[in-house]
Amino acid sequence: MTGLAKNNYIEFESDKLDLDNISSLSLLLFPHKLTIIGKDQNGAILGVHIHRFQDQEILKEILKKDSFLAKNQVSGFLYLYSDQFTLVPGMLFDPNYKGTYLNFSSPLEEQVVFYEGIQNNSIVLVSAISKDLMETFAETIPDLSLKHGVSLILDYLLPQKNDMLNQELLVIVEEGHIYLAGFAGHEMKLFNRFDVSGDQDFLKYTFSVLHQLAFDRMYCKISLIGDLDEVGTDKELLHKYFKNLEIVTPKSNQNYHPGAEGFKETLSLAAFWSN
Repeated sequence: MTGLAKNNYIEFESDKLDLDNISSLSLLLFPHKLTIIGKDQNGAILGVHIHRFQDQEILKEILKKDSFLAKNQVSGFLYLYSDQFTLVPGMLFDPNYKGTYLNFSSPLEEQVVFYEGIQNNSIVLVSAISKDLMETFAETIPDLSLKHGVSLILDYLLPQKNDMLNQELLVIVEEGHIYLAGFAGHEMKLFNRFDVSGDQDFLKYTFSVLHQLAFDRMYCKISLIGDLDEVGTDKELLHKYFKNLEIVTPKSNQNYHPGAEGFKETLSLAAFWSN
C-alpha cells in the first residue's frame, strides 16, 4: 500500500497539498479507527489520514493534533460505523418517536438520536451517538453533521437495485464487519450488519441470510466489496461454498488530486463513493 505509514497512522496526500484548500471534511468513525478525508471546494479528495486508537482519550488527542482539523471554519460530516441503527419504512416514520424505533434494538442511555432519509425518504435510517462522543467532535468541528455509515452503503446499493438479479447478495466489508444486503425482484429484501472475525463467522452469517431469503447458494450471485483480510477469510476458501461469488471494484463518483488516490488501495467503499 502506498502512502506514509507510522505505527497507528497512515496518510495519503496530494503531491501539492495546501491545507488552506481544504473546505470540507468527512470523518469515518469506527470503534478503534478514525479516517479523516479532506476535500476541496469541489469535493475532490486532497488527502486522507487514518488513525487507530484504543480509547476515547487517545481519540481526543488525535482530534487535537491532526493537521486537517486545524482549520476551525471547515465543515464536516461524521459517519458513525456502529451497530446502533435501524431502518424504518418512510411512510411509517414519525420523527416524534425516533428514539422509540431505535430503542427496540439498542439501549439509549446518554445518547443523541439522529436520523436521515434514504432514497427520497422511502427508508429512514435512525441511529444514535453517545453525548460524550458527540461533544468531543463538536468541540473540534462546530459545523458538524451526523450520518451513519450505513447511509453511504445504501446510497451506493439502492440506485442499482433495478440491475440486480432475482437472487443477489451484496457484501460490504468494513473494519471487522460485513454489511449484507439481499435483493430479489429488484427490491432490497434484507439488510444487516454482522461482526466477523474468521471463516466460520462469515459462512455462518451468509448461510443464515441465504436460508432466510430462500436463496440457492449455488445459484445466487454474491458480490464482495472490501478487504477480506479485515474479516479473516479469503476468496479461495469462499469459492468452495459459493459458486457465483465475485470480488468487485465499486463504481466510483469520487475524484482525487494526484497523489491522494492511494486511499483506494484500502478497498474501503468510502474511497470510491461519496454521498
